[in-house]
Amino acid sequence: MQRSSEVTPELHSAGTTVLHRSPFDDLEVPASPGPLDSSVRDRWVKPFYMAVPDNLVAIEAHLRPLLPEVSPELINTLLASCDWRPRSVGAFFVALDRRSDFEALVGRLLLRSDVCYAGNVYCVALAQLNTPTAVDFLQQYLRYYLTRHDLWFDQAEALAALRYLDEVNGTAHARAFDQLWRDFASSKPNWNLTQTCSRFNATLRGLESFHAGR
Repeated sequence: MQRSSEVTPELHSAGTTVLHRSPFDDLEVPASPGPLDSSVRDRWVKPFYMAVPDNLVAIEAHLRPLLPEVSPELINTLLASCDWRPRSVGAFFVALDRRSDFEALVGRLLLRSDVCYAGNVYCVALAQLNTPTAVDFLQQYLRYYLTRHDLWFDQAEALAALRYLDEVNGTAHARAFDQLWRDFASSKPNWNLTQTCSRFNATLRGLESFHAGR
């Protein structure tokens, strides 16, 4: 999928608010040729996109009866839509059921960062998958995007995900990014990594509680 050269009103609404070039531009990801079908949007996106992944309590009663209908085809359709709303819901479904068959796609979407808002959910999905490949995607993202001080993307969430996985796995991968983070955050006084990590960990606990309630 090639990046556009101009932020149109349609692209802005879909979440492409910043045009940027990166080493990941050539990573292949599926892209639907047209808008998401209204029936899919009404059933699977509109009820959930504002609540995932942090406020599952708000959508649990509506979501649980639909879970048997969440298919690989549906997830692929959501992730292929060039809009942050369906992509967020699709990535959430990957996280919810730890769908390792979508790990590479979610990782590539994170690295490309074509749309805003969805990156946090990609990081949650990779943390839920907790594989060496998931860790590598997070590290690749941080190695590059922490050097892009002009891009206020999902650097904090990616580092929070890596710190979470370090705690779970007894590793120390996040330490390699301490100085890069300090340099990156020095011009962003309102960015609070401690708060981001706390919120991220609470999101993962919420997913575990959701699973426990099944």
